Amino acid sequence: MRPNACEARCRTCTQGSTTKRGREVLLQYDQRTVAAVDIDDFHELWRSSDYLGFDHSPAFVADIDGDGLDEVLGPLSLAADGTPLPRPAYPQGTSLLAVDSAAFADLDGDGIVDMVLAEQGGNNATLAVRPTDGALLWSNVERPAHPTGGCARELDPDKVAAGDFMPSVPGIEVFARSACGREPWVIGADGGTLEHLRVEDFVPEGWFLGPVGAEGEDSDGGIDLVSALDWHGNAHGNRLLVFKERAVDGDVGILGLERDPPAFGFRLQRQALLVYAADVVGDHREEIIVLERERILVEYHDNAPKPLRQRLWSDPVYARRKQNWNYYRP
Repeated sequence: MRPNACEARCRTCTQGSTTKRGREVLLQYDQRTVAAVDIDDFHELWRSSDYLGFDHSPAFVADIDGDGLDEVLGPLSLAADGTPLPRPAYPQGTSLLAVDSAAFADLDGDGIVDMVLAEQGGNNATLAVRPTDGALLWSNVERPAHPTGGCARELDPDKVAAGDFMPSVPGIEVFARSACGREPWVIGADGGTLEHLRVEDFVPEGWFLGPVGAEGEDSDGGIDLVSALDWHGNAHGNRLLVFKERAVDGDVGILGLERDPPAFGFRLQRQALLVYAADVVGDHREEIIVLERERILVEYHDNAPKPLRQRLWSDPVYARRKQNWNYYRP
């Protein structure tokens, strides 16, 4: 078989009990088969078909346990030497082949990075697992609160983002966009639903809410490419969400969830194809990167914060996430 995707360079890989540090890559042949290869002499370090990756997007590697070695993460994950990590006890009916979005965060503050999965099909659940020991933390099977139009046809959580969006609530929250882009919901660190939202209640006048021609997949408009945003660079981390208008080359918005109702922070009038959040200036906060058809814009906060922590890129999971951006796994 020929590999159909190549993940960014693994920082370290192992073969048996011997640790090799150097230039290794992970090759993905299909949704199940991956191999680690030393690119200095092109010999294969290991190969495994015990992996199960994300639908629509390549494999993802990151050091989630702090041992300096990258794990290969997905609904079924691998250790750095290619051996399977414990399989979570997924609920009956879960369609692991249909997981197409993921977020990574320490949900409950125990110091271990957890993985949030969005299932498109099967139970249409949002799932939280701890890849290191295979623990299933919770399964949330919430549905759109007002199931009309696209929200009645597509019931999955779609893209997910994790952050401290509601500081008054313990732990990290998960924002589930919903497949129709109009009826998101917020999940707490324990898996319970905290709030249902309607996009038309918080976006400014003129925000695109459809339709797009005839009734179809993108007819509802709404929000898309939702990412957690560390806009202020303080010790609290991600507290905001950034996204763009769905189905059009459109505007960019920032949303805060702590207020009741949630507050639309500001609107950037752009022609955005894609929107992305990353610390590109190096000041301990994130900028908003907007890709238009003929230019790339970097939007930044005017007030430089005091450096209360290391650069965000010093976190190996953050670095891998930002180096390997994907539409389904921002």
